[in-house]
Amino acid sequence: MMPALGHETSALSAAPDAMPDAKAALAAMNAARAQAARVLADAAGMELYGTFHLNGQEFALPALAIREVVNLPEQITAIPLSPCYLEGIFTLRGAAIPVLNLGRIFDAAAPGVSEGQRIAILDHDGVQVGLLFDATGEVLRVRPEQRSSVQYGEHSGAAAVINGAILLDEGRRLVQVLDANALIRVENVPQVRSLAGAARSAERARFLRQAEGHKGITFRAGAMTFALPMLAVQEIIRVPEIQASVMLSALCKGWINLRGKAVGVVDFGVLLQCATPPPARKNAAS
Repeated sequence: MMPALGHETSALSAAPDAMPDAKAALAAMNAARAQAARVLADAAGMELYGTFHLNGQEFALPALAIREVVNLPEQITAIPLSPCYLEGIFTLRGAAIPVLNLGRIFDAAAPGVSEGQRIAILDHDGVQVGLLFDATGEVLRVRPEQRSSVQYGEHSGAAAVINGAILLDEGRRLVQVLDANALIRVENVPQVRSLAGAARSAERARFLRQAEGHKGITFRAGAMTFALPMLAVQEIIRVPEIQASVMLSALCKGWINLRGKAVGVVDFGVLLQCATPPPARKNAAS
């Protein structure tokens, strides 16, 4: 057991001829204790953040909200009628992950996905979202005094995904902190729930049992495949004669007479902006 500091001091002062090495050891021990106390005080309020770079700017997310970082997949499937900042969805170990382009959240004219980019999988409050970025950064240990926060009005929209900043290098470096809670709730972005361990297995089992009772009909529009619940489909018929309508447009094709009932006909591919364009007309001279 280490002797009390007071005893050490009195013992040294009582022996004026004590060796200088003993005094040096005592001073070193006291300095080490003071340094350890400072480290513990600094660590008490520290938070961990992971950083990444996009379009020349540096962003950070709480380390606990970052599940993993993956390479750009071979295919990201576009979602019809989605906002410009939603690049689409891709499959990661059986889960469909929506991919957000942060650059387009801030500026709709920002570039889309490009080769060499990576995706950070945000996992917060049981919801997973992929974030496009150019390069990984580092893990930061941030003290409370290095953090600042921002607040938005009630109608700030999708752009309100930054909730503060981290000042480093005596203010010469600024890292923008992303709001994980806002990112999983961006408007018109599907929410993908993540479940871990036994909870995931139980949820999957429940889903499979429910899926057995849900029947659907799939169909294609353009190059994409869709499905409708079978209960929502009354019947499937061959295309009969379509009557003209004053509402005639690229979307509305007219109406048909289905056993005495007028039924409007809509081009589903045009509605979801995924219709295959018509073949170009051949030149009459050729």
